[in-house]
Amino acid sequence: VSPSELEFEVVAETVQIDTAFTVNGFAVIGKVLDALENGKLLSGVNIFVNGDKVAVTDSEGQFELSNVTSGKYEVVAKLKGYYFSTEVLEISPNSPVLPLPDYFRSVKRTVK
Repeated sequence: VSPSELEFEVVAETVQIDTAFTVNGFAVIGKVLDALENGKLLSGVNIFVNGDKVAVTDSEGQFELSNVTSGKYEVVAKLKGYYFSTEVLEISPNSPVLPLPDYFRSVKRTVK
């Protein structure tokens, strides 16, 4: 966000900020789970955005994508032994709701 900080005074429990703010990037948090095992959260899942590995899920199955800007993204979750569908996302400041699901579900597991 720019500016990164701004001084202001609160009068009568209201605030009017005359300085315009610009969002330069934001974060998206998601989870990965095993749909075939009652939604078990999966750790160690690699998250790829437009072909680049950008995150790995933690012990709670959670990941964070940082510095996301407006645009179209292809997001893929990968873990050996699992198959996940690819999510294609269009993110824009004009969208009232971020189109990323809050989790990726495994569609199929391979048997060893």
